[in-house]
Amino acid sequence: MGNNHGIVIEKISKAIGEEPYYQAGISDRYLLDTFRMPESVSALEGLLIEAIGNRLELEIIFKGKVIDFGPELKKRDLEEVLSNVKNKVDAFLDTDNCPSPSISYYNIFGKEMRPAWALLAASCVTLPFSSFMGIPLVLASAAALVYRRKITAMFEDKKNGLMAFADYSSKYNLIRLNKKIKRRVQIIPNISHEYAHHIQSYFLIENKFTQSFMEGHAIGIQRNISKIYAEKEDNKNFLVQTLERDLYYVLKTYLWSCQENSKEPNPSICRLFENSYHKEIFKISPIIIDTYSLGSAYFLFQELVYGPEIYKKVLFDALKIKPLSSQV
Repeated sequence: MGNNHGIVIEKISKAIGEEPYYQAGISDRYLLDTFRMPESVSALEGLLIEAIGNRLELEIIFKGKVIDFGPELKKRDLEEVLSNVKNKVDAFLDTDNCPSPSISYYNIFGKEMRPAWALLAASCVTLPFSSFMGIPLVLASAAALVYRRKITAMFEDKKNGLMAFADYSSKYNLIRLNKKIKRRVQIIPNISHEYAHHIQSYFLIENKFTQSFMEGHAIGIQRNISKIYAEKEDNKNFLVQTLERDLYYVLKTYLWSCQENSKEPNPSICRLFENSYHKEIFKISPIIIDTYSLGSAYFLFQELVYGPEIYKKVLFDALKIKPLSSQV
């Protein structure tokens, strides 16, 4: 953000107030009110300019080169990769007493599908002898299979590919990866995001925090872990997906904030997206803010003011949990 960095931080500080992370997690109203403030428009412009500059820097580095996302990972490789990511996230958040989840590529025969298959098998056995018992089982198993098929469709058909790479099931303590991304450099940032959700489910009180807040927290952790890998392995390919995600979410939040403040978006910024696939967002009217954009932009604000420590603060300060590093 150049010489305007201090001014932007000042505006963001005014917008988010003091110790805001605790209240913001309870109700989206605090997040929405932040971006309805006039100061947020110029602050978001600053974040956009910085994100655009970072992307241009990557484009210069990758010019004429094929982006190398590393080797494909087999199912047997996932546990080792998860262990490595877990260590880095735990070190970043000071949460190394958190047990590890399971991990696999999503498939229709996974353990979350076992109840549906069990119901179907039971209906096949029962139906010839008792329609009274068999028909409800058939209907129940069919409904379960349809529901699981919707999960598969989420991975395969969702338009926003940034959101379809992985998910976390707290019910099954399982990180599920989209089979369409199998390369190490693509998988690692997504594992860090879903492991962040696992940590949230382990440390945070269930249903206390909003989805926007939880997603923003996880996206911020992913951003920082991607930077750690990029620096440690001297490989900026780790930054590609996270940077595009940040750019999209901040842009959408910026346009929504302009809309809420009855301001026209900065024409200079709009022109920078004329040849980008993000340009389609300018055709949407009115802009409807989503939970991922809202939470991501909010935590970018938080990180700029408080630094990366904000992600640990959410787990420890807001809930009065003592960090492990402070324990004797």
